Amino acid sequence: MRKTVFLVVTLLGVLFLNSCKRDIEVPAYLYITSPQFVTKSGEGTALQVITHVGIYINDNLQGIYQIPGTIPVLSKGNNMRVEIRPFIRRLARDGYVNYTMASSFIDSTVSLLEGKTDTVRPVFGYQSNVEFEWLDDFNNGTKTFVIDTSQSSIDTIYVTKNQGVGVDTTQYAFIDMGTAADPFFRIETQDAYQLPFDGRDVFIEFHYKSNVPFTLGLTEVYNGSEIDLPSVSPYETSGEWRKGYVYLNDELINAPTSAKYRVFIRTANGDESIHAKLYFDNFKLMYRE
Repeated sequence: MRKTVFLVVTLLGVLFLNSCKRDIEVPAYLYITSPQFVTKSGEGTALQVITHVGIYINDNLQGIYQIPGTIPVLSKGNNMRVEIRPFIRRLARDGYVNYTMASSFIDSTVSLLEGKTDTVRPVFGYQSNVEFEWLDDFNNGTKTFVIDTSQSSIDTIYVTKNQGVGVDTTQYAFIDMGTAADPFFRIETQDAYQLPFDGRDVFIEFHYKSNVPFTLGLTEVYNGSEIDLPSVSPYETSGEWRKGYVYLNDELINAPTSAKYRVFIRTANGDESIHAKLYFDNFKLMYRE
């Protein structure tokens, strides 16, 4: 009797394990390489920081992933439509969001087969309807920023190019705050720009390197008055160039329809042990038409 019970229990166990094995679905795999970003004439630098992407397979969201990396997927078949959307981290905001200024990458020839890995190499660019309201990469040796002398202890914005110092091999803007006690400055764009107020995303892109914090924002010019609308205050960058994505829609809520906007940067250094130096490059003020 005991032997019979043992055999029955053993048989049930084997059947249960075989059932579990059949329930385990082997995924296919996607390897997503680091993306390439391409620009056309009039769109400025192609240097971006896109470390995360949203993956859609046949229009179904799979998730948001860090790349480069290998991603398991349960959808399988030949000629699968894979859409990859670029995600960025905005300054002063948490998490990663779809960068609406950039286009998605779509490959409709991906083979997703059980246990196999297919490679996708995304190439992004700006959407065709992105309007670049202001660009300044300092490459022609000039600058569109001016010093607000009433709020500055400096008198010069340098445009220079030293090998190994810039974010790329081209020219950049450099501000040396000197060694005097409590230096400060405020600079702004010479021109004021008309921006949309209807909810379309408005962004500033720029590169920066600084050993002191600073503030960047918009100056609203309306009805003979000017009001600073601070947006972000990046920290020092430990000697490295950083890419900044600044989302400006909050500053444009309830804005007067005839208002225009300058971009400003300001800072003050109260630490005499720090010789404050700030570097800037590749400014873009843009929105979707």
